[in-house]
Amino acid sequence: MTPSLILRDEAIRQRAIDRIKALKLDTEEPWAVYIAPYKRLRTLEQNAAYWAVVGRICAATGHSKNVIHTYLRKAAWGVEISEVKGKLIEVVKSSAKADRGDFSDLLDHANELAAEMGID
Repeated sequence: MTPSLILRDEAIRQRAIDRIKALKLDTEEPWAVYIAPYKRLRTLEQNAAYWAVVGRICAATGHSKNVIHTYLRKAAWGVEISEVKGKLIEVVKSSAKADRGDFSDLLDHANELAAEMGID
């Protein structure tokens, strides 16, 4: 896992600066530093609940997890249309890096689909 710091106050910012200053600089083995806004990703509980519902839907319908997962991502987040070599393709957002709010929407869609189908 990549070490990271979430900058919330001056002390943490100073630790980040100190870490960067402590790096041994080498043109043969350079370092990369990335700074981006913090995003709270989905929780393990959300993920477990989502896949449990998807599993029940699959068992009831005979569809694969991939099919149901793609259906739910499209329902929750829509698609982006992109052009590749003159052909239009649908791109569905990945759930892997979804924040808690987006993943909550996905879980809601899964629960709604299960309810509509009479799946407990």
